[in-house]
Amino acid sequence: TYEKYFQPDKLNFTDKKIYELFAQNEIPELFQFSTKVGFGVLKKLKAKSFQQTASANSLMRLTVKDGEQPVDKYIHFRDNPELWEKEMIEQGLSKDERQLLHDELDSEFGICVTQEELMSIAMNKKVSDYNLLEANKLRKAVAKKSSKLQQQQKKIFFEKGRALGTSDNLLNYVWNYCFKIQFAYSFNGAHVVSYTLVSFIEANICARYGIEYWVAGCLSIDSGSWDDNSKTDKVKFPQAVSKFISRVQKPSINESDLGFKVNNDKILFGLRTISGLNGDDCRLIIENRDFEDFEDFQKKMSDKLSNRQIINIIKSGACDEFGDRRNLMKSYIVSTIKDRKSMSIVSVPKYKDVIPDKYQKQVFLQIVKKNFCGKRKIEMDKKWINILVKTFGQDIISFDDSGKAQLNEEAFSKIYDENMVEFKKWLKSDKAVKIQKAYLAMSDFKDRCYGNIYQWEMDALGCFVDDSVVAPIKKDLFIRFSIENFQDLQSSDFKGKRSNIVGTIVDYKNNGTLSIIDNNMNIVFVRIGKNAFQALNEKIIKGKGKNKVVVKDSWITRGNTFVFHGFRRDDEFCAYGIENSVLIQFNSNGNQYRVKTIKE
Repeated sequence: TYEKYFQPDKLNFTDKKIYELFAQNEIPELFQFSTKVGFGVLKKLKAKSFQQTASANSLMRLTVKDGEQPVDKYIHFRDNPELWEKEMIEQGLSKDERQLLHDELDSEFGICVTQEELMSIAMNKKVSDYNLLEANKLRKAVAKKSSKLQQQQKKIFFEKGRALGTSDNLLNYVWNYCFKIQFAYSFNGAHVVSYTLVSFIEANICARYGIEYWVAGCLSIDSGSWDDNSKTDKVKFPQAVSKFISRVQKPSINESDLGFKVNNDKILFGLRTISGLNGDDCRLIIENRDFEDFEDFQKKMSDKLSNRQIINIIKSGACDEFGDRRNLMKSYIVSTIKDRKSMSIVSVPKYKDVIPDKYQKQVFLQIVKKNFCGKRKIEMDKKWINILVKTFGQDIISFDDSGKAQLNEEAFSKIYDENMVEFKKWLKSDKAVKIQKAYLAMSDFKDRCYGNIYQWEMDALGCFVDDSVVAPIKKDLFIRFSIENFQDLQSSDFKGKRSNIVGTIVDYKNNGTLSIIDNNMNIVFVRIGKNAFQALNEKIIKGKGKNKVVVKDSWITRGNTFVFHGFRRDDEFCAYGIENSVLIQFNSNGNQYRVKTIKE
């Protein structure tokens, strides 16, 4: 394929569509240009040729402390050639000296872009007549960013030039306007051309076949779905999905391959992107389809996949073609609950809220028996003493040798046995069994499927596909906290305007930087600082094994949603005073919320 379509003499370097893709930042992971700086240079430059694109590859690395940046100057000179001429005239260059520089730098519109161009000017017999070895020493002095070496080379450059009769005006112009821009960093021509060639291969793929194929490939890499050893890039992947959200489709149990693929001009998620599925699992699904409906899928796959895997498949939206996602989930959860012949008497306290009112007395008796009878009975406090005396009279309480109150088990047993006969029959009824199954299903649903379908997508896919998690509460949340869009904020500092933004954590660093997806599905980097990070990330656990209890859980968890208060500084949002930021806690359906502050 490479030899046929993508070797240099097969590439298209003149297609206007390629340069439009560059300028519009349409190509994800564009080689050497995938940073903000790289995208910014291509957007500014609006290159019209391979040479200009190659120049951009070097220009984005050139900076000066004061004055116009090299890339901006390049654009001005390219679009207004008279400006370069004017600058040279103002610096006192003669007509012949200006022509000399035109011969050297016309291809770069007067900007000394590469190391080779620097060497070529120094070796010009009408400038300083360096030999190759001397020019290479000059190049190295620039490349090493050593001011000492650069001053030494400046002295040599001027001495050699003056010995030739070169004017100080030309030497000064060459040193200050041509060479000096490379003192921070510069590229050699081999790097510039070869790197740019790779970016043109990528652009040719997009222009020739459609950008969807390139995006599908990039998403397969970033999602970790390329193979079972790949890992998801927790920032790049949701960022890429968000950028191409209008072209992306959630996975389909009947249509998706292992990785991303193009499907009717859309980019279809692969099955391997679903959390918990490896390549073998996906191949089993593909081998057993088509599935007529969810029951058919469940019948064919329930013995091949775990409950957790099927739950994640539903969460991802892969079964949406079979019906409403939440209804499918409820139906599946119910089907996983084993049928029982009766409700266990021991488990009655757990079901107290769903047992009919007519049996609440029996439920209370069972709770008393569980708490205060047998080897595992608990110590009776004043509250319980009062409740039992009020309900059964003074005789229900007895005292042990140390004088501690305890249940009079003989008296209680008589009351218990008299009241439990009919109730024990009810526990074996179909109604009791159905109540128990519904309760277990709902408990399982709440534990495994908390939140709205957008939260499910984050759980199963590591990104949002349909909308952000705040979509159901967006109107109320925006009014309550005056939420603003990060992209609309002006860069400021702690003395400037403070704003609120909302987003869901997708990744975090121990230095106190969080990566969030905001309400517009964009990645925003939020800096909260090390101290705040440690405070929010604290987790307190008491007990061990079965008795382990999480007293305080970490707030810094992937999928948690915050309203952050602070200001924009360049490309980051600085959360000023983390106590002013709040955690959004959703109800089980994800359509209502409450807020929690760090003070709580």
